[in-house]
Amino acid sequence: EFTLIDIALLPFFDRMLFTLQHFRQFNLFQEAETNSSVQLLYKWYKFASARPSFRRTCYELKEIPQGEVVK
Repeated sequence: EFTLIDIALLPFFDRMLFTLQHFRQFNLFQEAETNSSVQLLYKWYKFASARPSFRRTCYELKEIPQGEVVK
């Protein structure tokens, strides 16, 4: 069942995964094979991020665009 907490957390979690991989070269889901807590998180993320309503709100970002910093 998809709840309000899923709606609230999914965008932040999705960005966190990308940021960890890009800046720290850390893939959280590599731990999913051996850690049961991470397995549950992985299953939740795959289920929630596959929803069409979520997919329509995001795009594939291969790398962080370089640009000017606005102050």
